[in-house]
Amino acid sequence: MKVSSQTQAEMLRDMLAGPWRLARKIDDHLAGQVVTLAGTASFTPYDGGLLQRDAGQLCLPDGQRIEAAQSYIWRFEADEAWMDYADGRPFISLAAPFGVVDSAHLCGDDHYDVRFDFRQAGDWTSTWRVKGPRKNYVMQSAYSRE
Repeated sequence: MKVSSQTQAEMLRDMLAGPWRLARKIDDHLAGQVVTLAGTASFTPYDGGLLQRDAGQLCLPDGQRIEAAQSYIWRFEADEAWMDYADGRPFISLAAPFGVVDSAHLCGDDHYDVRFDFRQAGDWTSTWRVKGPRKNYVMQSAYSRE
């Protein structure tokens, strides 16, 4: 029996790499509306880690559609992973084991809590709860292999 020499972070990197379908629901408690996004996500090699690019169409309650995109940089080392803003500023960190992982980020007066669920092969989710003076929403994203 061959034993894998990969770290847990390397296994997470390999699991994320490649294209994904993305379905997102944003429940904006301040605006009193639910917005959805249907699109894609890609995780491509970048500086030893991965560049995440989410893109799709936001569908507003009035039927209006808006193109939306966001990027993050993922870094991996031993039993830790970091998700940084596209400009390289730190955002959140994750510690193994990478089944269900919680993290948090304070940005000024805004507090971001996130739960990643990587337990399903070929599918994973993230749920963000964001609160601040001008923010109060829950964003649920479901990623499935293309």
